[in-house]
Amino acid sequence: PGAGDGGVVSAAFSGKAGAGKFEVFVEILLQNISDAARAAARGGGKALGAVAPGELVDAYARMRALASRGEALNVDRGQILFALSRELRSACG
Repeated sequence: PGAGDGGVVSAAFSGKAGAGKFEVFVEILLQNISDAARAAARGGGKALGAVAPGELVDAYARMRALASRGEALNVDRGQILFALSRELRSACG
């Protein structure tokens, strides 16, 4: 999917069938952010271009909370996905 295909991606995570897919997606996303922060911290540099490891750790925590809270409140997964992407974009400057 391209940048304008948010609805397609959101639809893939809708309903009961999408719940498991969404959970896996969020875990992979958060694991990648965690890995990037760890790699940058070990290398003493910045990850994802210019993001300091601490900023990634903070983004990870906020994104984990967003995903958990959204699912607990039964928020549309498309909205959760949008909030996660906005949070990551904010961390990346």
